[in-house]
Amino acid sequence: MKINSEFYKRKFDKPIWDGKNPEGKTILLIAEQSVGETIQYLRFAEQIAIDGAKVIIMAQDPIINFLKKQTWISEVLPYDGVIPEYDNYCYMISLAYFNDWKPDIIPQKFPYLKVDNEASDKIKTDKFNIGLVTTAPEKLSNYKQIVLPEKALDNFLMITSIT
Repeated sequence: MKINSEFYKRKFDKPIWDGKNPEGKTILLIAEQSVGETIQYLRFAEQIAIDGAKVIIMAQDPIINFLKKQTWISEVLPYDGVIPEYDNYCYMISLAYFNDWKPDIIPQKFPYLKVDNEASDKIKTDKFNIGLVTTAPEKLSNYKQIVLPEKALDNFLMITSIT
């Protein structure tokens, strides 16, 4: 379920991007899902930059600074920010479709995100490092459907090769 467009109270006056050649265009990507989905869809958004577009992302406040560290993103703005000039816009959830994504062909570029050196220096390298988000804001209408029960990960957390 995407966030209702009234949440960010914007009307976009340019055409929606049709997924065709983005070279030389400025594409405004709108992160209308949760923060977790936004992070997942970044792998598809980067391909637009690789294909020659200038990428602007409108995203949730909690990840604005994180997104600004991704060198391929030209500009990041909150939902209430001033929108710069752009050619087309696209909701991030559509990017997998436009990239003709199938599980067996996803580019396996790891890591696909950049983090501060200070944060990455704390990561143990002798194990797989897996980050999990197990909760969400209670005000979400689908809160009970997307939050994991307290004991759901007990067996997973006992695996000694992960941290």
